[in-house]
Amino acid sequence: MLSNSPTFSKTYPCIPGHPHRFYVPSTAATNPTTKLPILISFHPGGFSVMDPSIIDEYCHYMANTYNILVVSGNYRKAPRYRFPVQPCDAANLTLAIANDNSEELRCGDRSNIAICGFSSGANLALALGQVPAMKKADGTLIVKGSLGVYGNYDVRTDGWEKMANSGKDEHTFENTLKGEVGRIHYTYAPDPSDRENPLASPFLAPRADMPKKVYLIGCEKDILWPEAQTMCERLAKEDNADAPRVSYTDGCAVGWHQGGIQWELLMGKGHSWELQALQGDAEMQRKADFEAMCARIATWLKEEVFV
Repeated sequence: MLSNSPTFSKTYPCIPGHPHRFYVPSTAATNPTTKLPILISFHPGGFSVMDPSIIDEYCHYMANTYNILVVSGNYRKAPRYRFPVQPCDAANLTLAIANDNSEELRCGDRSNIAICGFSSGANLALALGQVPAMKKADGTLIVKGSLGVYGNYDVRTDGWEKMANSGKDEHTFENTLKGEVGRIHYTYAPDPSDRENPLASPFLAPRADMPKKVYLIGCEKDILWPEAQTMCERLAKEDNADAPRVSYTDGCAVGWHQGGIQWELLMGKGHSWELQALQGDAEMQRKADFEAMCARIATWLKEEVFV
């Protein structure tokens, strides 16, 4: 068995034929009465490619290092399935897990759920709160926090438009996404009116449709970070404009938190940097930066969300 393999996989009727990967910490067997918080994560891939195994390293590490029940969620892919299938799949999976009282999930605290996503998965993590079923009777969301890592939150614009809107020199960014982001227009949301829908572009979503705690991470060499930072600024203002802003630096990370919002920029990093296995000293640095990012995420979860 590979070291990062999930504990088990499981499908739900709401997304037939699409298994989800569950990572149960090894400590769960020795502490069967302890209820673990649940982190549901959604993988990258422009809504059209990749699968939950791409984030095995992250999910396995978070589960076993920080004692969290982690799920790598699956969703149906474009172009066969187009908007709004993907955000609805993400919401329906979250609801299925929240209502799953099976023996397999006996160690999970189904009242203590956070959502995480990478790239297109980050879009889903920020969008799913708009699905009506995600709200409890009192109007609050069933999830306590949303984390987005190098997310594309505004599908109205393609990569070239994002670069132009950023006000940055084009050489600041890696070339990997300048053309790829436009693929979303003709696979995921080919109808321009759909791209204006906040469910497709959570950049436009009201603060009330997001969890109380939101944490966005961008990468300096990625064309997606300027709009993510703008989104955080807007959310912080709507959340509590008078709350003090606390800035921090940690290794390659430069960020701030204000009220329920946290923003972080990873200097020198590009899109999907942590998925790119390297060699020698470069790989050692990648792992060190990856583990440091995970530590900051875990601190946010433990101190801000799972309380």
